[in-house]
Amino acid sequence: REFEKAIAGLRAQANLPPGWDLERLLGDGTSDKMYGLIPVESGDKIALFQQLLDETRRSKVTRDRKEALAGHFEVTRVQEVQNFDTYQSYLKRREVVAKSCQGSSPPDAPIGDDQWTSWSGPVLTHPTAQKITRAFKLDELHAQSNEFLFFHGTKPTVEASIAEKNFDISYASKQGLFGAGLYFAEACTKSDEYVQCNSDQEYPLLLVRVTIGKPYYLSNDKPWEDPGRRQMEDSCKNGTYHSVLGDRIKCRGTYREFIVYDNDQAYPHFIVWYKRK
Repeated sequence: REFEKAIAGLRAQANLPPGWDLERLLGDGTSDKMYGLIPVESGDKIALFQQLLDETRRSKVTRDRKEALAGHFEVTRVQEVQNFDTYQSYLKRREVVAKSCQGSSPPDAPIGDDQWTSWSGPVLTHPTAQKITRAFKLDELHAQSNEFLFFHGTKPTVEASIAEKNFDISYASKQGLFGAGLYFAEACTKSDEYVQCNSDQEYPLLLVRVTIGKPYYLSNDKPWEDPGRRQMEDSCKNGTYHSVLGDRIKCRGTYREFIVYDNDQAYPHFIVWYKRK
């Protein structure tokens, strides 16, 4: 009983999701890191990720795609990331962003429907993302900081490292379209352009909780020239913005990208493994 009380106290103090298995994370006390990569066993829960991929699939192809776009993505398995330290860092940063957004008049969050319409529509992941957070008893997505679930494509072995150690902004390319940031997509077919498969022909997509706060909206064709990569980075690190929203739907008819320049604004929640069909 005392152990259960201690677990409940830790969960409340650290604001941890109700769905996390803290006993499993604590383990036998031999490790100082509270981290777990938990296989999702429920078929109903896995079906939500299949729904998410189906709903966010688009037929658009960009120059970043090295292989033909598959006709269908079939989810084979899902792993949930439970990482105490990374989540604590994320929550602290989210609180800072939320205070900044709510300190403006009018507030910068939540972004209204009319604004999203002018920015090429509502976020594709949002309806099913809300179902996923409820099914796994996670925190509801935080409207006061403009928080969403987005995709990030990667390759096998790297996804496990990100899950355990979080994203490392130092690896971000300074020559990226929107500068040296962490890039996320609302469409699975955009993130699919950057994945590699394992020996079982499974591809990994990270489903990431991202705080975009007040986004620097850009729809011009060459953002690396105007406003320029360093300007985009600086406006989010030292300015009044917290992220960049690159609307390539408007200028190229392809995809929107969401970029943050602080790794604590992203928490990798799930690894979604799928096969191209």
